[in-house]
Amino acid sequence: MFKVSFKKDCKKVQTFNDRATIVTIVGYMAYPNEIWVCTPTFITDWLWNHPNIDFRVHSREEFRLEFSGKAVCSAEDTFNPVIGERIAESKAKIRLYKFVHTLLYKLHVYYFGITFGDRYALCNIEKTADYDKPGGIFEEMGKYKSLLDKETLHLEKLLKET
Repeated sequence: MFKVSFKKDCKKVQTFNDRATIVTIVGYMAYPNEIWVCTPTFITDWLWNHPNIDFRVHSREEFRLEFSGKAVCSAEDTFNPVIGERIAESKAKIRLYKFVHTLLYKLHVYYFGITFGDRYALCNIEKTADYDKPGGIFEEMGKYKSLLDKETLHLEKLLKET
């Protein structure tokens, strides 16, 4: 439902002074218009004003997300453009996954509070969610949390190897 997809030429790599690498990636996130029209203002304000992601409405059914990651080689290390690109790309993906996970979490808490009342909105959602129902915001949130965890481990591995 909230899948982020990437077109063929979605990644731009820039290298500066054989020291820094910035990877910028553009993705398109499916976001049904039915959900957009009933998304609360505090969430749409958060989307428009998010500092780490360039957010734009691309069509009635999807958003355009542009995000970057930066890798800087220390003075003691030898510059390796491939490793720099991999680290910067990993950082960019982590930003994306955090952004989407947080968006879905905000939506889930909001709709959970509407459904079950404000007194339950701050309870442990994982314990009260119905795990037998496939799809939906909760499952999508879990997928992006899993992607975030995997990419964080990947970045840690890249940093240890350098």
